[in-house]
Amino acid sequence: MPKSGYAYSPVAPAAAFFQFSATERTHTHTIGGGRIVLLRDFLADVLQHLCRLDMAATVVPEQWGLIRTLQFVAEYRAPLAALLTQFATAESAPPDPGTPPQHLGDTEATYHG
Repeated sequence: MPKSGYAYSPVAPAAAFFQFSATERTHTHTIGGGRIVLLRDFLADVLQHLCRLDMAATVVPEQWGLIRTLQFVAEYRAPLAALLTQFATAESAPPDPGTPPQHLGDTEATYHG
């Protein structure tokens, strides 16, 4: 069974996560004593780290659901990137949220909900 390679630290630096921020324009990088972190930057940092890990050897603990989900995204990034790129084109609209994907690129994974 893979072991968790993560240690919990009860003392973490304070951060405020925002989807949008005017930090470049205002040169403000803190708020309420915490560092301003854009969600896109946070997700990119987490995914870069997770992409370097072997999921078979190091798994994110179940109690960290969002980070564990990102680990699966990092593990299956090739077929997911193809799927996301397909929906990013102007000619292709994303499917109805109630319709599960039928094929994820080069993998044999098919959702049968």
